[in-house]
Amino acid sequence: MKKKILENIEIINECWMWKGSKKGKGYGNIRDGKKTKLAHRASYEVFIGKIEDGLCVLHSCDNPACVNPN
Repeated sequence: MKKKILENIEIINECWMWKGSKKGKGYGNIRDGKKTKLAHRASYEVFIGKIEDGLCVLHSCDNPACVNPN
């Protein structure tokens, strides 16, 4: 999954812009086996860790295509 994410980003300043497929409103999506995930959530899981129940993974830059896990 990490390789897939790195192959589909372009780093512009603090934003890691998703170049892969996108859903409505500009959010990236990525296939993980048979499941499709939001790319920013997949990026968080790969680089930071498990998303606990109730945790919101938000873009500090307010850019839906950004997958920067920070």
